[in-house]
Amino acid sequence: MSSFELISRAVLLDRGHVLLCKNLKRGYYYLPGGHVEFSESASDAAQRELIEETGLRIHVHQCLLVEEHSFTQRGKKKARRRHEVNVLFLARFARKRRTLQPVRSRESHIAFEWIPITRLRSIRLRPTHHAAAIRRAARGAFATVFDSRTNEP
Repeated sequence: MSSFELISRAVLLDRGHVLLCKNLKRGYYYLPGGHVEFSESASDAAQRELIEETGLRIHVHQCLLVEEHSFTQRGKKKARRRHEVNVLFLARFARKRRTLQPVRSRESHIAFEWIPITRLRSIRLRPTHHAAAIRRAARGAFATVFDSRTNEP
């Protein structure tokens, strides 16, 4: 079985850290966000997903990266081919928060952690090339298209 997915993700930065989601069962990290629904804009999807996952509102700003990639997801019963297009946005919380204030998950299978940007190479971030986009965002560089055929922006 295979699938095509359009996914919107938020890059939330705070004092050299990025907010990441952790899959509690498998131990890997990814940027918060989720699937774009039919007739929904990618930026609206990022806002909706953060509310669903955390209860917190965000403001979406610049588009940081649009990238596509294909991979095989191995499950208990069978492997599944996936083709994703990810749209990453720089975002900020709508309300002022304390520096690195913990973010609670509303979903039992995930947790949120502030990870130092300097540690991105040492954690299991998926997809791995999102780390480069996060580092560019922390430096103020935006708008990149990633070509999965060459693994380069």
